[in-house]
Amino acid sequence: MITASKEPRSLVYRGQHLTADSLFPACRKVLELSLLDCTSGEWTMVGSALAQSAIRLQTLTINQWDNGDRVCEELSKSQTLTNLCLSTSLQMQMVAS
Repeated sequence: MITASKEPRSLVYRGQHLTADSLFPACRKVLELSLLDCTSGEWTMVGSALAQSAIRLQTLTINQWDNGDRVCEELSKSQTLTNLCLSTSLQMQMVAS
């Protein structure tokens, strides 16, 4: 399920299998992106694509995430990301703000 407004300020992906290509161009200009209960075989590439291509992204939330630090290394290259929330369970943890 993808939820977005006409001029998307935020975008939610729920229960989908993600690739770097599947996120674009939909999330290129969003301010807030939530990846809820999503899976991917290429989280590092997803992180890299978000860091380089999501030119307005300020807030990223990923829940049920358990894929190591490599995606975080890629996300750290973002020039716009100021809030990152990651969780491996129902309890969300604020990683950076």
